[in-house]
Amino acid sequence: MTIKPWFQGLILAVFSFGASQVSLADSYNLRLSDESFGVGASFDHIGENSSADIDWLHDDDFDLYRLGLYVDGVTSEAIDLNHGPLQLKMGVKGVVLNTDFDDGSALTIGGRVELPIANKLSIYADGFYASGKLSFDGLDSYQEWSLGVSARIIKNGVLSLGYGFIEVDTDKVENIDLEEGFLFKMALTF
Repeated sequence: MTIKPWFQGLILAVFSFGASQVSLADSYNLRLSDESFGVGASFDHIGENSSADIDWLHDDDFDLYRLGLYVDGVTSEAIDLNHGPLQLKMGVKGVVLNTDFDDGSALTIGGRVELPIANKLSIYADGFYASGKLSFDGLDSYQEWSLGVSARIIKNGVLSLGYGFIEVDTDKVENIDLEEGFLFKMALTF
């Protein structure tokens, strides 16, 4: 399926607007792995129970731009394990991929689960997927997932260590691992 020029323009306009709002972000993120480097911003309260994030992931072979919109939820106190309630996020993430071999975009669906296991320590898992019906231009499918541990080391700082995986299929190449392996994240809130 070929992406319409107006839709590609809309994706770039939304990403540009999000990038212009970075100074209003609740936290700023840095992501490092063996294969890539990324920066981003999170907007924790864009509505009563919603949030958003925007990020850029760079490697020698690709640039990946992502803009996510989520509905946030917290479980009832019945699942509270004395360290805090289970936190849930569900939503969509727009993805634009520029590579040396093919370009494309996708609208992914997924979410995140975070469970506090000790004071200032939690485990998390997230995943997003786009089939061929939600992938456009040269992108045939997109999937990403990660799991790991997060620790609030200072009042305004969280460090995360996990394992992540991003795989795409394009018109020209299948089963491309954009990222696979351990990753380190740092989030600072101002």
